[in-house]
Amino acid sequence: MKLTLIDSQGGCGGASLAAIQALNLLDKGHPHAEVAQTIQEIIAHTSYSFTIANLDWLQKGGRINKATSFIGDNLNIKPLLTVEAGKIVMDQLLRGHNRVYKRIIKKTVDHIGPYQDQLVVISHVGDPEIAQTLEKMLSAALPEASFVVLRVSAVLGVHLGIGGVGVFALSQLPESYDRRPAFLEK
Repeated sequence: MKLTLIDSQGGCGGASLAAIQALNLLDKGHPHAEVAQTIQEIIAHTSYSFTIANLDWLQKGGRINKATSFIGDNLNIKPLLTVEAGKIVMDQLLRGHNRVYKRIIKKTVDHIGPYQDQLVVISHVGDPEIAQTLEKMLSAALPEASFVVLRVSAVLGVHLGIGGVGVFALSQLPESYDRRPAFLEK
C-alpha cells in the first residue's frame, strides 16, 4: 500500500473536497501518483469562506478580548473568515447574518469563475437549517454546481461554536476532477 502525507492547509470542508476526490479517483483505479497530484492541485485552488454565529467562541479561544466580543455581539458584527497559508484570517467584519451569508455567496461565485460545474461543500456546526439556507442561495447563484452538506467534527466545532457555517469550492479544476462523484449518490 502506498501512502502520501499531504497537508490540506486547512480543514473541514476544504479537506473534504480533497478527500472526496481522492476516494473517487482511487475507487476508479487511478494511479497513486495521479491521485496525489490531483489532491495537491485541489489544495492549491480551494476557497474557504466561513463565519461563526457569535464572537464568544473567538474570545474563549483567546483570539479576541472580552470587550471586543461584547461590543461586537451587541452590534451584531459577524466575521467573514478565510484560510491563507494554513492560517485562519479575518477577511471582513459585517453587520448581521444575512450580510455575511450574501458575502460568502459572492466570494464563492467570484472564486469559482467559469468553473461552476463542480462539487461545492457546505459545512456547519450543529445548524443544518442555515447550511440548507446557504445551499438554496448557492443553488440560485450557481445552478450548474452540485452540493454536499457536511457537519463539522466536534474537534473543530468546539472552536467555532454552534451556528458556524462555511462554503468551500475550487477556482480551477484538475484534469482528473470528477464533478459528481458516483459514491456520493449512494
